[in-house]
Amino acid sequence: MDSTTQQAQAAQTDVEKVKAEGQKAGADATRATFAQFKAAFPNDLEFAVSSFETGVTLDQAKAQYSLIEKRTKTTQASTGADGRIGAQAAEGNESADDGPDFMAESRKYAAEHRCSMVEAMQAVRKAQPGLHERFLNAAKAKAKPVTGSVERVR
Repeated sequence: MDSTTQQAQAAQTDVEKVKAEGQKAGADATRATFAQFKAAFPNDLEFAVSSFETGVTLDQAKAQYSLIEKRTKTTQASTGADGRIGAQAAEGNESADDGPDFMAESRKYAAEHRCSMVEAMQAVRKAQPGLHERFLNAAKAKAKPVTGSVERVR
């Protein structure tokens, strides 16, 4: 072997070493970043994993999570999911003795699946048509018809 071949082989060996060290350092950095995501969202590992996989930064994930929490709290407050509002009869379910009410099931679904109330109500309606029917019947019974002339607002 001549000196040129030996130099080329030595250079190739150096390149492979640097590449291997870079891969190891990259893997270590990835593990560390993933650990930071898990530590930042210990009660919602599903969110942590999905955020990590989409490639957002930890700060971006925290901002997104903050928005989700605010939206969830607002939805809960407006729909009674927090338990302070939401008397069963007031939401169109005449008898709590008949089993779970439609709105409570919808709120539960929305919280579990992190979706809007509209999506949750559609899913519960599809899964439990009898419960939805009872909800509609109770709402119709409570509805007060409009009497007199009605003028359209343009």
